[in-house]
Amino acid sequence: MKKLSILLFTFFIVSCGSRKVETSISNSEKETETNSNYKFDKLSLEPVDIQRPIIVQGKEYYNTKVIHHYEEGEKVEKAKTEETKKDKKTEKDNTILFIGIALIGAFGFLFMLVILVIGLIVYFRKT
Repeated sequence: MKKLSILLFTFFIVSCGSRKVETSISNSEKETETNSNYKFDKLSLEPVDIQRPIIVQGKEYYNTKVIHHYEEGEKVEKAKTEETKKDKKTEKDNTILFIGIALIGAFGFLFMLVILVIGLIVYFRKT
């Protein structure tokens, strides 16, 4: 029973402490810009003369004219992104815990002092 009471007493002393929790939510928007270079290369066949064949990559085409389309440029893309950050700050106030530990230490010291005094009194009475 004595061990149980000491265990419960120390549990209540150690577990006492108030928590302070601060939660902040921040929204931020970011605008990103992406630059990309591109090259566009295309061959197209258009009808023209029936008599002359055209050979392109080993294939023979009749009644066609090959037109080469080539384009080079830069493409700019803009995008908006929204970010949400959640910050949680926790502070624990342990003043009651420190007071409890100090009281347990003080009572322990006084208990040891009383036991020492009683022991000395019993020792000197015998002699």
